Amino acid sequence: NITQLPGSLTAKEGEETTLNCSNSSPLATGDSLQWYYQPFNGAPSYFIQSYKTLSGSEEKKAEGVEDRFSVSLDASNKVSTLTIREVQMADSGLYHCALKPTQFLLSSLDLVVNLKKLKKYLTILVIGLTLEDSVSHMSKSVVEEESQAVTITCSYNTSYSNLYLQWYRQFKQEAPIYLLQKYFLGIGTVQGDKAEGIDDRFEGFLDPKTKVTNLTIKDLKLSDTAMYYCALS
Repeated sequence: NITQLPGSLTAKEGEETTLNCSNSSPLATGDSLQWYYQPFNGAPSYFIQSYKTLSGSEEKKAEGVEDRFSVSLDASNKVSTLTIREVQMADSGLYHCALKPTQFLLSSLDLVVNLKKLKKYLTILVIGLTLEDSVSHMSKSVVEEESQAVTITCSYNTSYSNLYLQWYRQFKQEAPIYLLQKYFLGIGTVQGDKAEGIDDRFEGFLDPKTKVTNLTIKDLKLSDTAMYYCALS
């Protein structure tokens, strides 16, 4: 399990602030704790990580991340500390911590139930992919009424024969939550599983031939209003 402290933080411009992320299990050599930054009304993007080495730990940043951001890892205490120096207004947002990258490519879509959208957007996050790999939603946003059904379609392209397509949901100012996945191991039939507590209104579909995966939500509720992510790994 991953725990972040503090749950919320307020800092003044020019100050230095730290965020801690702890993992309940010991970290093995090569394990890493990843940090993602998400602006309000935007999608999360990877920006820094700390990973365990034989001699201690090392830091790795995404391209363009300023020197104001640094991260350290205490592998024995299973804690990663993110430090932000000379805090700026632009640093406001949500900071997520994850154990190892759980997806290589991420695409997001807004689903709004019985509400009008003021802004529509599609965001793609790429982490360590070859150029021929891609994933994208067919629609940028969906507006639907309660009790109706909606199907969100995500297309992908990859050179890998073993396919894992996951779906995540994110409520406003909360971390993305895994819903379900469909996977195909090159032969046989498509398999799948769901996170604990996900009801039968949510169904996944994967067609390896057409390279399309769907998430269908039946009997829509207002509480289904959220951003939905399709991930390829």
